[in-house]
Amino acid sequence: MDDINKARKILDASDLSLVLVKGGNVLFSSSEKGITGLLRAIFLLGQELAGASLADSIVGRAAAFLALYCGISAVHARLLSEEGESLLVSSGILLSHDRKVPLILNRAGNGPCPLEEKSRAFESPQQAFKELSNQFPAAFSEGTHAERKYSSR
Repeated sequence: MDDINKARKILDASDLSLVLVKGGNVLFSSSEKGITGLLRAIFLLGQELAGASLADSIVGRAAAFLALYCGISAVHARLLSEEGESLLVSSGILLSHDRKVPLILNRAGNGPCPLEEKSRAFESPQQAFKELSNQFPAAFSEGTHAERKYSSR
């Protein structure tokens, strides 16, 4: 099974919010909501993520920028925003999704996700990483809801 299908299968069969697979091995998984899990994966794994496949519950513009920042090669999203799709497709990232929406909504469902709005000002993946890192400093500790793995699950 290729990496993106393995990541997707694990995501679909669990309560995880994100799974990263490379070379048939699960590198990282998280049950954290929002962008924190992906930021934590970048913090813990850095360049090891280049060429990995990401299966994520929600991929908006901010998550798409982070995927580009760390060199993800394939993305599957349960829920994908049109702006996230545009960024990933224009960069040549292999992309699949269960459902696409014009934009990601906030948790209350009554307006746009704040990160979807904030990320419109980002001009590069590097800027996105820098600004999101500053906004979510808790992502740069190992935490209890994320797990770095090296297994062939």
